Amino acid sequence: MNPELEPTAPNAGSFILEQLKESGSDLDQKHEVTFWLYFPDKESADQAARRADAAGLHPEISPPAKDGTNSNWLCLLTCAHIPDESILDGIGEFCAELADDFEGKFDGWEARLELDEGQLPPQFHAGALKLSAGKL
Repeated sequence: MNPELEPTAPNAGSFILEQLKESGSDLDQKHEVTFWLYFPDKESADQAARRADAAGLHPEISPPAKDGTNSNWLCLLTCAHIPDESILDGIGEFCAELADDFEGKFDGWEARLELDEGQLPPQFHAGALKLSAGKL
């Protein structure tokens, strides 16, 4: 674990692993994890996406919402790994650096749960099979 990341910080690898475990996700299977970053303009989002792609993450950029309430460009970064604290810490640190380098905001993560067929965590209903945490 990165000593600079508090283990209970919502973007720390240990926190992500604990949330997956508490939800009954099979930690021996690959999990798709998505990291949310927002940038003030398309060029910043594109530069961050290029750097993320070169690092092996899969970027997807979306323009600001048409309702005008948010003018930031969304850059989703997705990867699939067997959950590992050091990998998740590294990706979280990378996302924070991207946000800093391109005047954006790292706004957290979400992960699809890997459950046995028919298994549903008790705290979820049938329509909510993702975990996520926003940056505090």
